[in-house]
Amino acid sequence: MEVTLARDPAEPTPLELRSGRWYKREDLLAYSNGVNGKVRTTLHLARYAAERGHPGLVYGGSVLAPALGRVASGAAYAGLECALVIGSAPETARRHPTVEVAYQAGAALHRAKVAYNPALQKRAREIAAETGYFQVPYGVSTPSEWTREQVRAFLECDGPQVQALARAGVETLVIPFGSANAAAGILYGLATYGSGSIRRVCLIGVGPDKREWLWSQLEYAGVTHQQPYGIEYLPLYPHFAAYKDRMPERQDGIDFHPTYEGKVVRFLDTLRPDWWVRRNGETCLWIVGGPLQPGRA
Repeated sequence: MEVTLARDPAEPTPLELRSGRWYKREDLLAYSNGVNGKVRTTLHLARYAAERGHPGLVYGGSVLAPALGRVASGAAYAGLECALVIGSAPETARRHPTVEVAYQAGAALHRAKVAYNPALQKRAREIAAETGYFQVPYGVSTPSEWTREQVRAFLECDGPQVQALARAGVETLVIPFGSANAAAGILYGLATYGSGSIRRVCLIGVGPDKREWLWSQLEYAGVTHQQPYGIEYLPLYPHFAAYKDRMPERQDGIDFHPTYEGKVVRFLDTLRPDWWVRRNGETCLWIVGGPLQPGRA
């Protein structure tokens, strides 16, 4: 399947004001097969692999993880082969939309002996050694051996996207906090391009707490913790929702990803902090990615 992009990844995605709340629409940067989210960083890794002669990408992840479709689509767009390691039989896993779209994009599906992440990553390393593929780090992240300059270049993929927030007068920025890679790029952008009117950054934890990794990644890139805004961490995992739970949500005309932003919206609607319910144009939800929407790109 040919995979294309209708939008230039270098251009900013829309910042939309809907019913008094801002939404940063990273989900609108989508491939032609409807896969969206983390497009710039995935393509950055694909280009890195191609420049070093790797014939393909390999990635291990949960059948619920949107990263499967993102890696497969990024590989197809870059003209690379792709192998995905999952924890169930391919014919069963293809019932999940993110696995099926990855398969349709040309990814070969490999089953690990067990569905636990260490086993998925071990099998991915084995495939990388056998094929010469580049192993995309879990969560679509940076390889541990990358230099400071390489990490900065990765964070710079999304960093400039923050510039619209200051012009809009955003005071509270809400970020879904899973792998922490999106948050790292956003916070790097705020430190590099200025935080403007932002007074609060709220990380909504949708999985295990990755703050320690986030701080170390930013410190390695040269970003200090001293910023003109406060950072709050509100974990919805595991007491409000487990990772495997799906919470489809539609609000202000936007369909949210049921594993990530859907949970964030439902959690904040339940918690009802003042800055979320006021709807006075001061709060922004950064949408890292949305559900599959074929035909949108």
